[in-house]
Amino acid sequence: MIPNERNVVKSGTWIYDGSVLCTVKIIRAQILPGSGDYEDPPEERDDRDAEHYRPVYCGPNGDESLGGYFFSLQDCVASVESLIAVEWN
Repeated sequence: MIPNERNVVKSGTWIYDGSVLCTVKIIRAQILPGSGDYEDPPEERDDRDAEHYRPVYCGPNGDESLGGYFFSLQDCVASVESLIAVEWN
């Protein structure tokens, strides 16, 4: 889920199943979540302050799916473009 629409840095549209217009957004976030696993070292377990980008794929039913974590906008855009044919706004 998008925590705040102001975090959206790029958006576009894509076609689901050949006919349904859907949106994709890229959000910028500041807190990178850790694993939360007590067996992991602190640098992996704990949340940390690190600017990053995440794609948010909006499906035909209004559902949202978050993609991975990227430390540059360019890498995030490239990831989205490798998965779907997107037309950026």
